[in-house]
Amino acid sequence: MNTQTAKLASDMVAQQIALYDQETERLNDQIKHLEARKEAVQMMRRALLPLVAESKGQLQLVKVDLDEDKVGNGGVPLPANAAEMPLVNEIAKTIHHPTSTGFAAAVRSILRDYPKGIRPNNVAEQMKARGSSATYTGKTPFNTRVGNELHRLMKAGEVGRRSGRYYLITQEQHQ
Repeated sequence: MNTQTAKLASDMVAQQIALYDQETERLNDQIKHLEARKEAVQMMRRALLPLVAESKGQLQLVKVDLDEDKVGNGGVPLPANAAEMPLVNEIAKTIHHPTSTGFAAAVRSILRDYPKGIRPNNVAEQMKARGSSATYTGKTPFNTRVGNELHRLMKAGEVGRRSGRYYLITQEQHQ
């Protein structure tokens, strides 16, 4: 190998290392963003948990036992009847998917907020605004991926489409 070839090979390796450094930095930024988002969600959950109880369709405050032996996940005090408390919002009416992917769950989350339906490009915009697009690293353009996921969910009977708008089918509609 002559010196010119060795220099060219060395430059190519240095470029590849620089690309790996950039990728590592991008991944670190995504991790920081996701950790911040996770902390925000946990804070909101902790703040709202004591309020969740349903009695004849009305919310009422739940007395929370602050005894350290009865504290739940992340230091969140759990009410005595936490296991039997139903969810108050529309999430309880949607079909539960224990094996769903994170991307499909993010799409469903957006659709829950738009019961009358939303267009695929608006779903993608909402996902970007909420930060749930940061987890997608595929080669397919993001908006196309969202459209594909909506179509897949529609074929599975989880989502309906009316006038170009997709909406989540609740358990009540499904039966």
